Parts: sequence; structure tokens; C-alpha cells
Amino acid sequence: VTAPFGTLHELFFDPVTVGSAIAADASNGTLEPRAFMGVGGVSADIGRIAYETGAVKLKVTPVTALAGHVVDVIELDGGVSLSLSVASATVDTANNTLNWPVSSAPWENGDKLMVRVHAPLPPTPMPNTPSDLTVTAGDMSATLSWSEAPDYSITSYEYEYRVHSAAVGWGAWTDIPESHTLMTSYEVTGLTNGTEYRFQLRAVSRKGSAAIAPNVPPGYVAVTPKAAPPTPTPRPAATPESA
Repeated sequence: VTAPFGTLHELFFDPVTVGSAIAADASNGTLEPRAFMGVGGVSADIGRIAYETGAVKLKVTPVTALAGHVVDVIELDGGVSLSLSVASATVDTANNTLNWPVSSAPWENGDKLMVRVHAPLPPTPMPNTPSDLTVTAGDMSATLSWSEAPDYSITSYEYEYRVHSAAVGWGAWTDIPESHTLMTSYEVTGLTNGTEYRFQLRAVSRKGSAAIAPNVPPGYVAVTPKAAPPTPTPRPAATPESA
């Protein structure tokens, strides 16, 4: 199995009870392979991983070998049960140990685990802001249209509107049903003909909400729904004159 991109080291970690600790080292449980190439290409060794006295303790020589990385404890099913940033650790330089306060034991005697040291994952960006937003009037409706966003993190779109003549501000954001990355239009119904409405749109992802579109003044698109013109009444066919 190939380690994920950015992995510095992986080792099997099967802790056992050692005095007041639940730990693994060269003599207790399983902790291997311990040797690896650390940050900067230095030869390094993870000598012990333990939970004791309300803290996770990781002994690594040199203690700077994991600088800027993250330590994950991984279950047999692949789930990450604990993730610790080296930057947040308290460093005991005298004992080459990184310490993290943890309120309860993250593992038990006899657990079969893996520890992965990897570079921090890049932050998930916010979704792209919808572009080229326009609105077209309909009969008691308005159709919002925008350009397709090249952003597959988008999970849905939302719109909000306000009535131009009303004293109240913008309404609540409304989710566009069954919206997705490739959607580029939506018809808002139930509006009042002859009333001006001002619309805004935003994209949503698991990270959060994008900036509001349109993002240039005046910051909205306006439309006034209007009744459809009456259907012309067909003229009766001409009757030929009798001879």
C-alpha cells in the first residue's frame, strides 16, 4: 500500500499497559519501524509513544525530526482516531519528547493501530463566487442565470431577495433545491407582478459560503415581474359571399 502524498513516516503501534502508561517502545508492545529520515534528511528514531498522566507523549530523536508535521493515530478501518499537530506540542528537549494534553486515553491495552506522520493538509478553499449573474422577468416569477463555476467543491447554491419598495432589509438565504456545481439557472416563483425585486446569489461548499454575487456595485440584480401579454383572440375565418 502506497503511503499518502506528504507522508514522512508510518509505523505499527500496538500499545500495552506499562505501569501507569498505555505505551509501546522497543521492549513493550509493537512500535516499528522506528527508524526513518526526518525533516531535513536527518536520521531519526521514534523511541516511545505513550498515554500517561493526562497526556500523549512521543519520544523522537532528534526532537526536531517531526517539525511542521502532524501525527495521526489510525484505526484498523482506516479512520483517524487522534490527530496531533507537532506545532502545538510542548517540547521536553531534555528527554526528546513531544507532549500533548489529552483528557482521556485515546487507545487501550491491546489495540492494533498505525501512526502516520505527515505534512499538514492544505486548507480547503472557499467556493468560487458565481459570475455573470443576470435576472429575467416572468409572470409572477424571476429566472436567475449565471456562468458555470469551474469548482467541484460547490455542493449547492442559495439566493436571497428584498422588495425594493419595502422598508425591511434582505430576507433569509434560501437553498436552491437539487442545486449542484453545474447548475446555471433557477426560476424563483410566487412573486408579485409590478413589484421590483433585488436578488443576490452565493455558492455553498462543505467549507462554507462564497462571496455574494454580484460582487460589483450595486451588489444585486433587479427585476420587476410582469403578467404575460394576453393571448390574441383568433379572428373568425371570412365567409365567402353567396353568389
